[in-house]
This record gives sequence, structure tokens and C-alpha cells, in this order.
Amino acid sequence: MKILVVEDDEISQGVLESILKKDGHEVLLAGNGQEAVEVIKKEQIPIIILDWNMPVMNGIELTRFLRSSTDINYVYIIMVTSRNAKEDLLEGLSAGVNDFISKPIEPTELFLRIKNAGQILELETTSLALFSLAKLAESKDTDTGNHLERIRLYSKVLGRKYAALMWMPA
Repeated sequence: MKILVVEDDEISQGVLESILKKDGHEVLLAGNGQEAVEVIKKEQIPIIILDWNMPVMNGIELTRFLRSSTDINYVYIIMVTSRNAKEDLLEGLSAGVNDFISKPIEPTELFLRIKNAGQILELETTSLALFSLAKLAESKDTDTGNHLERIRLYSKVLGRKYAALMWMPA
């Protein structure tokens, strides 16, 4: 998987690059948010691991830019930070960060967070493919398209009911 590491500290950047390459990932590097934007415009990046504190454009600013940009595909964002105050976590989540990992980085934790990110991205891709197929069927035959839309809505309601039942105390 292709991963962009956005980190201004060369030592931290090197550590992340080494860990990720050891796990078989293709790693691209940027020293700040502005450099990251340039890389993202040229490359299809599914996961970004970024630092909070950076010059030019920090991690929060980069995240807000990515979430507001309509010409950039969805990217899963993992923020690496030494900040651990609840306010910081809420600010990051509000900006659109998907996950956090604390410094110093523990390789096993990073591997698991990347694995989880991959699973979420896979679900996103599957959902998009199903939606595209439904729209294609709808364009060919409005009855089939309307039927697919009804099935989607029924499935959503059933899924919520099932989830509610699973969380009910016995």
C-alpha cells in the first residue's frame, strides 16, 4: 500500500519510513503540509501519516484542506503526535483525522492501525463499487434502479434494528 509520511523532523520521518517499508509499504515523504499537497496532487494516496506540529502548513491545516477539497479522493489520515489532551483529540477529530498514534511510535501499534485503515478503505471501495453498479442498472432500467434503491434503504433499516438488538442488555 502507498503511504505518505508528512513529518518535518528527519529522524522521525526516517523511523516511520523504515517501519513502513519493513512492512512492505511504498512510502512517499513530505516535510510539511504544503509539500504533502503537491505529492497528493500527483499521486493516488490512500493513507497519510502526519505530524501535528510542522512549519508552513501543520497537520490540522492539512487535514482541513484535504477534507474540504473536492478534487482530491478520500484519504485515511493517521496523526502522529505527542499531544494527548482531550481538547487536542477533539480538535483533530473535528478537522477530520481518522486515527491517532502517540510518540514515540510503537511499530506493532502502527502496523495494526495501518491494517485497520486498509480494512476501512476496502469497505469504502466496495461501497462505492456497489453504488456505481446500482446507478448503472438504474440508468439502463428505472424499475431495476428503483428496486435497488428500495433494497438499499430496507437493508439500512434492518441493519440499524439488528445493531440495536445486539446492544440491548439481556
